[in-house]
Amino acid sequence: MKLNGDLAMTEIGREHAQRLRDHWAERIAKEGLDKGSANKDIGHLSDLFRSWCEYHALDLPNPFAKLRFKGKKTRTVGVPFSEAFRRSG
Repeated sequence: MKLNGDLAMTEIGREHAQRLRDHWAERIAKEGLDKGSANKDIGHLSDLFRSWCEYHALDLPNPFAKLRFKGKKTRTVGVPFSEAFRRSG
């Protein structure tokens, strides 16, 4: 809501989705966030918009379509559990 305000689903346009993508691009660059997190957020919104349109039998273009980030994921590798921890279970 901070980026685009409180919009009705029928008011959400490509410019709003692009504003969200730009916001994520800035966070990825400044905060070192993972592209996968941004893609997950955009993907969830795309699915939500598509499902809402299907439910209401509306043929609206999905403003979130094809806005995912491309390239190698920047996911960090977690530390494995210690041998002692695995045996204690």
